[in-house]
Amino acid sequence: FASSVEGWSGVNFSTATNQNFRWYSGGSHTGVMVGTPANSDPQMLSPSTGWGVPANATQSVAVRVRADGEGTRTCRLYWRTASQSFDQSRSLGLNYLAFVSTTAPGYQELTFNVGQQSGWSGKIVQLRIDPVDNAYHAFPAYVDYVRVQGSESNITVTSPNGGETWATGSSRSITWTTSNYPPSMVSITLYKGGTTGAFKAYEWGQVSNTGSCPITVPTSLSAGSDYKVGIGGSGEYVDVYDFSNTNFTITSPATISVNPTSLSASCQQGQSPANKTFTLTNSGGGAMNYTLTDDVNWMSVSPTSGSLAPGASTTITVSFATASLPPTAPGEWHIGRISISAPGASNSPLNYNVYLTVTGPTISVNPTSLSASCQQGQSPANKTFTLTNSGGGAMNYTLTD
Repeated sequence: FASSVEGWSGVNFSTATNQNFRWYSGGSHTGVMVGTPANSDPQMLSPSTGWGVPANATQSVAVRVRADGEGTRTCRLYWRTASQSFDQSRSLGLNYLAFVSTTAPGYQELTFNVGQQSGWSGKIVQLRIDPVDNAYHAFPAYVDYVRVQGSESNITVTSPNGGETWATGSSRSITWTTSNYPPSMVSITLYKGGTTGAFKAYEWGQVSNTGSCPITVPTSLSAGSDYKVGIGGSGEYVDVYDFSNTNFTITSPATISVNPTSLSASCQQGQSPANKTFTLTNSGGGAMNYTLTDDVNWMSVSPTSGSLAPGASTTITVSFATASLPPTAPGEWHIGRISISAPGASNSPLNYNVYLTVTGPTISVNPTSLSASCQQGQSPANKTFTLTNSGGGAMNYTLTD
């Protein structure tokens, strides 16, 4: 005991300050708990909250104790879970190893092998030490230390554990490890505000203790760099918990933006238009992994996939192979669609339209009409005009008068 009784209390000690049960500067480890019994059942009680060990991970409890006076004495250790009271069936007594007189007091370490006791089970939440068991003893009793020798229950958050960036709407996994933790469930909570002034931003509640919980980052969360995940125990293990070591960031999701908002191209029948380009931008707050696919065989895109940080852009090239396409009627187009997918993006997938006009054969004449004259009974000289295919593709023509 370093500087106080550390939350322990005394029962049935002489009436004085704190029942004459107090921290005393002396002993082997700076200080001790000391008290003078008032009757035959003096008890020293550990704190009943904020502490606990799983019985299956604890082998023994060592108590360094001394009881002044004459005769053989027994020190008894009691224990209980949250749903139990102290009972003789959950206790173990050990005799002091030798007579200790008032003129030559000395401490002895008594090791209680609780792991071998049938009543030592569940989660132990409180200990009780009776330094002089069932016998009136007017001399002071001292406890220098109590050591629970085994492993405490632990939950350790492994992800997010600090420094990560998660976008709202994205798929993530919260992960953790446990040791000496028997329950099948844990409780997961998201906190905002860091270590000081944190408040619950979202609760997933009780989930199976599998070490991993897949989630969709809630879209209701505000952006911030002061988030932590807390994972706590269930049942008797509610005081076993852990938090992300440091803060992590939650951002708004990625957003797909394009410029221009569509493409138009044209060519003569039997030909292909020149390549066209558009700009793809991530105008949101999270990273964007994108994939592009088209739904026609007369165009292709490059690149077909990639990643964009928030605010970053890339150029997408559209190339054409339209020689086999028929001409389009006036006011109509061949339409191809490019699907832009980005998991977690707020507007994924986005469809991008490409409009193609194909010009077929076109009849042109020059001049647009002919004029001729002659005297009655005669014929005018021959006249000519030029017939031109001013469109695309071969033109098979027929002239009739």
